[in-house]
Amino acid sequence: MSDSSIKLHQIQALLRKDYGLYVSKTTCRKAKIRIMNEHFDDFIEEFARLYDYAEKLRATNPGTTVSIRTSKNAIPRKEVFMGI
Repeated sequence: MSDSSIKLHQIQALLRKDYGLYVSKTTCRKAKIRIMNEHFDDFIEEFARLYDYAEKLRATNPGTTVSIRTSKNAIPRKEVFMGI
């Protein structure tokens, strides 16, 4: 599932339907936060690598112009990769 806006009661319903399990909202909340944090950490690491990649291109190809486009408007308070 890749929908970060899924509601806790929806997670409960999916677990009940697919696995026959009852899971409390507290457990669902903790699991959702944990998954979101893990995903966000991966995103930060990958995003940082873009700048390393651009620098490597500049260093190995003299005269090359490398530009990374980002937008801070797509997600409030977060920089989003738009293209290279």
